[in-house]
Amino acid sequence: MKDIIARFKDLTSILNICGAIDGTHIPLVDFPSKKVTLIVGDYFNRKKFHSIMLQVLCDVEKIFWNICASQPRRVHDGGEFKRYNLYAQLRFQEIFQ
Repeated sequence: MKDIIARFKDLTSILNICGAIDGTHIPLVDFPSKKVTLIVGDYFNRKKFHSIMLQVLCDVEKIFWNICASQPRRVHDGGEFKRYNLYAQLRFQEIFQ
């Protein structure tokens, strides 16, 4: 972790970065089967198309350390991040012990 933080500092001149997180909506070509109990409207995102949210955490080498493809929601990236196990681990300082 110290090496990753040092390499991000060399790249950005910003202290204590250990990863980059971003999300994107993956458009749905088709909807889930009728066996799924979710409502089709749940897949209609805030950007006005049907999708699921994908968020990733990567290091300075662009290697993915955490990937989450979520259930459908109309949420901003920041709100979606709070649903991750990674968020809880960071919040309760389980990552850096």
